[in-house]
Amino acid sequence: MGIGEKFKAERIKQGYSLQEVEDDTKIRKYYLEAIENDNYDLLPPKVYATGFVRRYAKFLDLDVEECAQIFKYAAYGSSVKEELMELNPTSTPTRGIESSITWKNVAIALVFLIAVIWVGDFLIAYFTEGHKVPPQNNLPIVEKSDPEEEKPPEVVKPNKVIRGVEIIVEAEQNCWLSVIVDNESQYNATLPAGEELAFQGENKISLTAGNAGGITITYNGEKMPPLGNIGDVKDATYTALDNTGE
Repeated sequence: MGIGEKFKAERIKQGYSLQEVEDDTKIRKYYLEAIENDNYDLLPPKVYATGFVRRYAKFLDLDVEECAQIFKYAAYGSSVKEELMELNPTSTPTRGIESSITWKNVAIALVFLIAVIWVGDFLIAYFTEGHKVPPQNNLPIVEKSDPEEEKPPEVVKPNKVIRGVEIIVEAEQNCWLSVIVDNESQYNATLPAGEELAFQGENKISLTAGNAGGITITYNGEKMPPLGNIGDVKDATYTALDNTGE
Protein backbone atom coordinates (compact mmCIF):
# COMPACT_ATOMS: atom_id res chain seq x y z
CA MET A 1 0.00 0.00 0.00
CA GLY A 2 1.42 3.39 -1.02
CA ILE A 3 1.61 6.31 1.39
CA GLY A 4 -1.20 8.15 -0.39
CA GLU A 5 -3.52 5.14 -0.24
CA LYS A 6 -2.61 4.67 3.43
CA PHE A 7 -3.50 8.30 4.24
CA LYS A 8 -6.78 8.12 2.33
CA ALA A 9 -7.85 4.86 3.98
CA GLU A 10 -7.00 6.16 7.47
CA ARG A 11 -8.80 9.48 6.83
CA ILE A 12 -11.97 7.69 5.70
CA LYS A 13 -11.68 5.27 8.63
CA GLN A 14 -11.54 8.20 11.08
CA GLY A 15 -14.45 9.91 9.32
CA TYR A 16 -12.72 13.09 8.13
CA SER A 17 -13.42 14.93 4.88
CA LEU A 18 -10.67 16.62 2.88
CA GLN A 19 -12.15 20.00 3.82
CA GLU A 20 -11.85 19.18 7.53
CA VAL A 21 -8.23 18.12 7.05
CA GLU A 22 -7.51 21.35 5.16
CA ASP A 23 -9.09 23.48 7.91
CA ASP A 24 -7.00 21.80 10.63
CA THR A 25 -3.61 21.37 8.89
CA LYS A 26 -3.79 24.50 6.66
CA ILE A 27 -2.75 22.27 3.72
CA ARG A 28 -4.82 23.05 0.64
CA LYS A 29 -7.19 20.38 -0.61
CA TYR A 30 -5.37 20.56 -3.96
CA TYR A 31 -2.19 19.17 -2.34
CA LEU A 32 -4.03 16.73 -0.06
CA GLU A 33 -5.59 15.11 -3.13
CA ALA A 34 -2.18 15.01 -4.84
CA ILE A 35 -0.68 13.21 -1.81
CA GLU A 36 -3.53 10.69 -1.56
CA ASN A 37 -3.40 9.96 -5.32
CA ASP A 38 0.45 9.78 -5.40
CA ASN A 39 0.53 12.62 -7.97
CA TYR A 40 3.98 13.83 -6.93
CA ASP A 41 4.36 16.13 -9.97
CA LEU A 42 1.63 18.39 -8.55
CA LEU A 43 3.44 18.89 -5.24
CA PRO A 44 5.83 21.75 -4.39
CA PRO A 45 9.62 21.19 -3.95
CA LYS A 46 10.75 18.32 -1.71
CA VAL A 47 11.26 20.27 1.52
CA TYR A 48 7.71 21.71 1.40
CA ALA A 49 6.07 18.49 0.17
CA THR A 50 7.73 16.46 2.95
CA GLY A 51 6.49 19.03 5.46
CA PHE A 52 2.93 18.56 4.16
CA VAL A 53 3.25 14.78 4.57
CA ARG A 54 4.51 15.18 8.14
CA ARG A 55 1.59 17.45 9.05
CA TYR A 56 -0.94 15.08 7.45
CA ALA A 57 0.57 12.06 9.28
CA LYS A 58 0.46 13.92 12.60
CA PHE A 59 -3.19 14.85 12.04
CA LEU A 60 -4.07 11.18 11.43
CA ASP A 61 -2.00 10.14 14.48
CA LEU A 62 0.38 8.04 12.34
CA ASP A 63 4.15 7.55 12.72
CA VAL A 64 5.41 10.88 11.32
CA GLU A 65 9.01 9.83 10.57
CA GLU A 66 8.02 6.51 9.03
CA CYS A 67 5.48 8.18 6.75
CA ALA A 68 7.99 10.86 5.73
CA GLN A 69 10.64 8.26 4.82
CA ILE A 70 8.16 6.16 2.82
CA PHE A 71 7.00 9.28 0.97
CA LYS A 72 10.53 10.49 0.15
CA TYR A 73 11.58 7.08 -1.15
CA ALA A 74 8.42 6.77 -3.29
CA ALA A 75 8.54 10.34 -4.61
CA TYR A 76 12.27 10.92 -5.03
CA GLY A 77 13.92 7.48 -4.95
CA SER A 78 17.73 7.60 -5.15
CA SER A 79 17.82 11.36 -4.56
CA VAL A 80 17.40 10.64 -0.82
CA LYS A 81 20.80 8.90 -0.77
CA GLU A 82 22.30 11.76 -2.78
CA GLU A 83 20.91 14.21 -0.24
CA LEU A 84 22.71 12.36 2.59
CA MET A 85 25.96 12.44 0.64
CA GLU A 86 25.60 16.20 0.16
CA LEU A 87 25.50 16.64 3.95
CA ASN A 88 29.10 15.26 4.22
CA PRO A 89 31.06 16.72 1.28
CA THR A 90 34.77 15.94 1.09
CA SER A 91 36.90 18.89 2.05
CA THR A 92 39.33 20.25 -0.52
CA PRO A 93 43.00 20.55 0.45
CA THR A 94 44.19 24.08 1.07
CA ARG A 95 47.72 23.45 2.31
CA GLY A 96 49.18 23.57 -1.22
CA ILE A 97 47.63 26.99 -1.84
CA GLU A 98 48.91 28.39 1.43
CA SER A 99 52.44 27.10 0.82
CA SER A 100 52.57 28.76 -2.61
CA ILE A 101 52.79 32.18 -0.95
CA THR A 102 56.52 32.67 -0.32
CA TRP A 103 58.62 35.52 1.02
CA LYS A 104 59.91 36.08 -2.50
CA ASN A 105 56.40 36.84 -3.74
CA VAL A 106 55.85 39.24 -0.84
CA ALA A 107 59.09 41.09 -1.57
CA ILE A 108 58.25 41.49 -5.26
CA ALA A 109 54.80 42.82 -4.36
CA LEU A 110 56.28 45.40 -1.94
CA VAL A 111 58.79 46.64 -4.55
CA PHE A 112 56.02 47.01 -7.11
CA LEU A 113 53.82 48.89 -4.65
CA ILE A 114 56.64 51.34 -3.76
CA ALA A 115 57.31 51.97 -7.46
CA VAL A 116 53.65 52.72 -8.12
CA ILE A 117 53.49 55.18 -5.20
CA TRP A 118 56.69 56.97 -6.36
CA VAL A 119 55.47 57.31 -9.95
CA GLY A 120 52.12 58.59 -8.71
CA ASP A 121 53.73 61.29 -6.56
CA PHE A 122 55.97 62.35 -9.47
CA LEU A 123 53.07 62.72 -11.88
CA ILE A 124 51.01 64.69 -9.38
CA ALA A 125 53.89 67.11 -8.77
CA TYR A 126 54.55 67.44 -12.51
CA PHE A 127 51.01 68.37 -13.43
CA THR A 128 50.33 70.63 -10.44
CA GLU A 129 53.62 72.62 -10.38
CA GLY A 130 55.12 72.52 -13.87
CA HIS A 131 52.01 73.07 -15.92
CA LYS A 132 50.03 75.69 -14.08
CA VAL A 133 47.55 77.56 -16.21
CA PRO A 134 48.47 81.26 -16.45
CA PRO A 135 45.94 83.53 -14.76
CA GLN A 136 43.52 85.32 -17.02
CA ASN A 137 42.47 88.94 -16.80
CA ASN A 138 40.13 89.36 -13.89
CA LEU A 139 37.35 90.93 -15.89
CA PRO A 140 33.90 90.92 -14.40
CA ILE A 141 31.70 88.33 -15.94
CA VAL A 142 28.21 89.47 -16.74
CA GLU A 143 25.77 86.65 -16.88
CA LYS A 144 22.89 86.97 -19.25
CA SER A 145 19.62 86.60 -17.50
CA ASP A 146 17.11 84.68 -19.49
CA PRO A 147 13.48 85.58 -19.06
CA GLU A 148 11.73 83.14 -16.81
CA GLU A 149 9.96 80.50 -18.76
CA GLU A 150 6.40 79.86 -17.84
CA LYS A 151 6.00 76.32 -16.58
CA PRO A 152 3.03 74.48 -18.01
CA PRO A 153 0.44 73.50 -15.43
CA GLU A 154 0.92 70.02 -14.02
CA VAL A 155 -1.51 67.47 -15.32
CA VAL A 156 -3.06 65.43 -12.56
CA LYS A 157 -3.19 61.82 -13.66
CA PRO A 158 -6.33 59.96 -12.63
CA ASN A 159 -5.88 56.96 -10.38
CA LYS A 160 -5.58 53.65 -12.17
CA VAL A 161 -8.95 51.90 -12.29
CA ILE A 162 -8.61 48.27 -11.28
CA ARG A 163 -11.53 45.94 -11.80
CA GLY A 164 -11.53 42.56 -10.11
CA VAL A 165 -8.35 41.66 -8.24
CA GLU A 166 -4.71 42.16 -9.23
CA ILE A 167 -1.50 41.30 -7.37
CA ILE A 168 2.15 41.85 -8.24
CA VAL A 169 4.72 39.59 -6.57
CA GLU A 170 8.33 40.85 -6.39
CA ALA A 171 11.02 38.40 -5.23
CA GLU A 172 13.85 39.77 -3.08
CA GLN A 173 15.00 36.18 -2.47
CA ASN A 174 14.25 32.89 -4.22
CA CYS A 175 10.72 31.86 -3.23
CA TRP A 176 8.58 28.91 -4.24
CA LEU A 177 5.07 30.09 -5.17
CA SER A 178 1.72 28.47 -5.83
CA VAL A 179 -0.87 30.86 -7.30
CA ILE A 180 -4.50 29.94 -8.01
CA VAL A 181 -6.60 32.54 -9.87
CA ASP A 182 -10.38 32.07 -9.80
CA ASN A 183 -9.92 28.37 -8.82
CA GLU A 184 -7.43 27.71 -11.66
CA SER A 185 -3.72 27.05 -11.01
CA GLN A 186 -1.67 29.76 -12.74
CA TYR A 187 1.82 29.29 -11.25
CA ASN A 188 3.58 26.52 -9.31
CA ALA A 189 7.36 27.01 -9.31
CA THR A 190 10.25 28.90 -7.69
CA LEU A 191 10.35 32.65 -8.46
CA PRO A 192 14.03 33.70 -8.69
CA ALA A 193 15.31 36.70 -6.73
CA GLY A 194 15.04 39.99 -8.64
CA GLU A 195 12.05 38.93 -10.77
CA GLU A 196 8.37 39.78 -10.47
CA LEU A 197 5.05 38.34 -11.65
CA ALA A 198 1.59 39.90 -12.04
CA PHE A 199 -1.72 38.04 -11.74
CA GLN A 200 -5.26 39.34 -12.40
CA GLY A 201 -8.60 37.69 -11.77
CA GLU A 202 -12.29 38.46 -11.53
CA ASN A 203 -13.07 37.17 -8.02
CA LYS A 204 -10.07 36.04 -5.97
CA ILE A 205 -6.41 35.04 -6.05
CA SER A 206 -5.04 32.48 -3.56
CA LEU A 207 -1.29 32.31 -2.94
CA THR A 208 1.08 30.04 -1.03
CA ALA A 209 4.65 31.29 -0.47
CA GLY A 210 7.47 29.00 0.65
CA ASN A 211 9.65 31.96 1.75
CA ALA A 212 7.14 34.54 2.99
CA GLY A 213 9.76 37.07 4.08
CA GLY A 214 11.52 36.98 0.71
CA ILE A 215 8.73 38.54 -1.39
CA THR A 216 6.81 41.83 -1.61
CA ILE A 217 3.15 41.86 -2.71
CA THR A 218 1.23 44.78 -4.24
CA TYR A 219 -2.55 44.24 -4.04
CA ASN A 220 -4.74 46.37 -6.36
CA GLY A 221 -2.05 49.07 -6.45
CA GLU A 222 -1.35 49.06 -2.69
CA LYS A 223 1.89 47.64 -1.29
CA MET A 224 1.08 45.08 1.42
CA PRO A 225 3.02 44.29 4.63
CA PRO A 226 5.20 41.14 4.57
CA LEU A 227 3.34 37.82 4.77
CA GLY A 228 5.84 36.47 7.30
CA ASN A 229 9.51 35.96 8.10
CA ILE A 230 12.31 34.50 5.98
CA GLY A 231 11.69 30.76 5.49
CA ASP A 232 8.04 30.83 6.65
CA VAL A 233 5.40 28.99 4.59
CA LYS A 234 2.34 31.25 4.43
CA ASP A 235 -1.04 31.31 2.63
CA ALA A 236 -2.93 34.43 1.55
CA THR A 237 -6.18 35.12 -0.34
CA TYR A 238 -6.95 38.39 -2.16
CA THR A 239 -10.53 39.14 -3.22
CA ALA A 240 -11.96 41.53 -5.77
CA LEU A 241 -12.62 45.14 -4.68
CA ASP A 242 -14.77 47.77 -6.37
CA ASN A 243 -12.20 50.51 -7.01
CA THR A 244 -14.24 52.23 -9.75
CA GLY A 245 -16.15 54.49 -7.37
CA GLU A 246 -19.47 53.42 -8.90
